[in-house]
Amino acid sequence: MYRTYRDKFISSILTMSLLFFSVICFAESTKGEFSVFLFRHGKTYFNETDQVQGWSDTPLTQKGIDDAKKTGEAFKNIQFHYAYTSDLGRARSTANYILAANNYTTPDLVEMEGLREVFYGSYEGKTNFEIMKPLFEKKNIDVTPENWADKYGELMSVSSEEWMINEYHNNDPTHTAETYNQVLSRTQASIDKITRDVLSRGGGNVLLVTHGEQIGMVLAYLFPDFKNDVAIKNGSLTLIKYRDGRYTLSKVGDVSHLK
Repeated sequence: MYRTYRDKFISSILTMSLLFFSVICFAESTKGEFSVFLFRHGKTYFNETDQVQGWSDTPLTQKGIDDAKKTGEAFKNIQFHYAYTSDLGRARSTANYILAANNYTTPDLVEMEGLREVFYGSYEGKTNFEIMKPLFEKKNIDVTPENWADKYGELMSVSSEEWMINEYHNNDPTHTAETYNQVLSRTQASIDKITRDVLSRGGGNVLLVTHGEQIGMVLAYLFPDFKNDVAIKNGSLTLIKYRDGRYTLSKVGDVSHLK
């Protein structure tokens, strides 16, 4: 009987110790500071021709190249300790142009499939108006092929990333377009991995180049209560800061460095 109580007591102490150790380790693992310089890639040929571009990938136009170089020049005195990009060519090229102008020794560029743009299924390569028109109609916003982009902010103000991405999926005749949860899952995994990697190496400045809708997904994951009605333009900067387990949003879709 004595041994039974003693064993239970020891077991309880060990369990409490392990729980306490786990809490301490979790607290320690979230400590630290870093800044994420989150850029959308430069303008591409599908951007120029107003075609849907998710996993399909076209090269940067000359303007896209020029803007990427201009971005690199504007941020050449920021020491990037880490560099991540979507594995799609337009994002990779933009990141390389930015790093090429930097005044510091630059880190290796890490490509992440999870940071890809949303996959739009059978809409890939079609006009943006074709994929967007049904969404505007559901929100009773009148648009034309010429003005839909100017009214995108209005659509965003009365909808959400979740609703829009699920609408793409539902409206896709093949239903191969990604759902919101599919995109959120890979976005979350990618951002969490970056956070762990950066904190384990002491924090610093992170260069991250990805895509317009993907940036919206990053914001939806990190700041679920944030309502964004700012268009994420090619080459724009979204600045996110992290400190001891908390993310703060400093800039969204800023293009002042391109002027």
